[in-house]
Amino acid sequence: SVLTSSMDETAKIWKSDRGLKCEHTLEGHMRPVRSAVFSPDDMYVLTASDDHTAKIWEAASGRALQTLHGHTDSVRSATFSPDGARIITASDDCSARIWEATSGHGLQVLGGHEDALDAAVLSKDGSTALTAVRNRTAKLWHVETGECRSTIHGHRHMEILWTEAISREEVVRA
Repeated sequence: SVLTSSMDETAKIWKSDRGLKCEHTLEGHMRPVRSAVFSPDDMYVLTASDDHTAKIWEAASGRALQTLHGHTDSVRSATFSPDGARIITASDDCSARIWEATSGHGLQVLGGHEDALDAAVLSKDGSTALTAVRNRTAKLWHVETGECRSTIHGHRHMEILWTEAISREEVVRA
């Protein structure tokens, strides 16, 4: 499967058995969808939107399961932790948020950024978060305490950790 997000306020899941055919259109956001990713087990889709929310969808049906509320500005990216248990979102409100994936319960707010965030990811063991900020800095965070461990300076243009929205099943077949 292939996953796309769009300025038309939707994301789409495409099947690539014989060419690309749209299997599900994920409708429910009220503003453009900035990112869309599969969960590590390919069972769920996570979208981030300018409507200040992220949403969790069931990949097999396209049904919305949870809406993550809490940001006060556009959510630029949302990703699952490597084990799929948690979610991290990055927003123009200068914060990242960590959520429990099955319930959508907010676990931690990573604030103190001086500019909007472009991306955020969790480490393999889930203990550390990395956020990329538009002011060309990145921050490392202790997830449990929400404390900033360090700030990274030095890039002229900060773009970190691109996530391909292609399921592992498709990568193996390709």
